Amino acid sequence: MQVDKAEALRYLGYKRGQTPDSATESVFNACIPALERAAGFLNIDRRFPVIREGDGIFIAGLNLQSRALSRHLEGCEEAYLFAATLGAGVDRLMQVYERTDLPAAVVLQACAAALLESCCDEAQDSIAAALAPGLGLRPRFSPGYGDLSLTIQPGILRVLDAQKRIGLFCTAHDMLTPTKSITAVIGVRPGCADKKRGCETCGMKDCTYRKE
Repeated sequence: MQVDKAEALRYLGYKRGQTPDSATESVFNACIPALERAAGFLNIDRRFPVIREGDGIFIAGLNLQSRALSRHLEGCEEAYLFAATLGAGVDRLMQVYERTDLPAAVVLQACAAALLESCCDEAQDSIAAALAPGLGLRPRFSPGYGDLSLTIQPGILRVLDAQKRIGLFCTAHDMLTPTKSITAVIGVRPGCADKKRGCETCGMKDCTYRKE
């Protein structure tokens, strides 16, 4: 696992081609190796039929009320429920930085977000590689995107048995713990895999972290 530094800089608000100053560069050089040692990426996925009833979508018995997800899964008769985490070690490392070096903690947060995204991309590529010929994957669509509520996260974890299998839990406020974790829906449809990911599929055009 390696941190995509350019992606981490984007999370910090840097524009494409913009380089950090020497002080920020030094923080990166300290944070990245520590993060890569602490991270223990784990993921789990299961494939289910997509059932449509009116404007609603049901996957594994979960009622996913989301017009944005419904549009995203157009043409998909099946989908994967997906969950992934960088593990509790990253949370512990971030807590140390938050107590001892807040500027470095901000950089570490960005690096962890970039590492999680990269690991999830690799996991999705592995899923795609195992598909039958003639099938491809839609990009990940996570709770919190568009109108898909975070309240669906406990259900996804329950269906995947994610607490037991990868140590991923949900708080009473539907937030994931360890914090550097995601859940997602990945549609399966005829045709080649969709190379668009993340920002390219999201309707939030004014997002601070949107890729150019």
